[in-house]
Amino acid sequence: MHLPTHILSGWCLGSLLPRSTPRQRLFCMLAASLPDLDGLTICRELRRDPATKAIPILMLTARGSERDRVTGLELGADDYLTKPFSMRELVARVGAIFRRSRGALETSGYDDGELRIDEKAHRVYALGDEVKLAKKEYELLMLLLRNRGSVVSRDRILSEVWQMSDDIETRTVDAHIRNLRKKIGSARIATVVGFGYRYDPP
Repeated sequence: MHLPTHILSGWCLGSLLPRSTPRQRLFCMLAASLPDLDGLTICRELRRDPATKAIPILMLTARGSERDRVTGLELGADDYLTKPFSMRELVARVGAIFRRSRGALETSGYDDGELRIDEKAHRVYALGDEVKLAKKEYELLMLLLRNRGSVVSRDRILSEVWQMSDDIETRTVDAHIRNLRKKIGSARIATVVGFGYRYDPP
């Protein structure tokens, strides 16, 4: 799915963040020298704030010494591009940072632009609003997500989520699926008659 991207310079970042939506990816390009506040300070503050710490940051600067580059990276920049540079190199660097940030997200959670899961914190968000899930609902959702696109049988769900044997009544699975559909959207979880359930990303 293609998601719109805001390319933010340091001076306008603060004013644009409140208007961003869950379907938009943010990317920050910071100049080391700015009129009111230097880019390194902004970079540090962005990494300290939970609301902005995951935004990819590319430093653009004429300061090309090893000390400057190391400082920028240590303060949280994802990459450091020294002037002068070509537009082709800039686009390539931005693309590489997005690929790395997407890979890091896949190892710690899930985000398709509408549904976001912070696996470390066990928190689920739908269209930006937090969704409260019971423990078994959360475990069931994660099992389906890890196998998205594939059918997961009721027996497997009972075995991995409830640690129950095959002869246990499966209606409890159906009840939890109904609850999940109400909370995250019915279209995301498909019933495959005679087999089980499948998570279908939008």
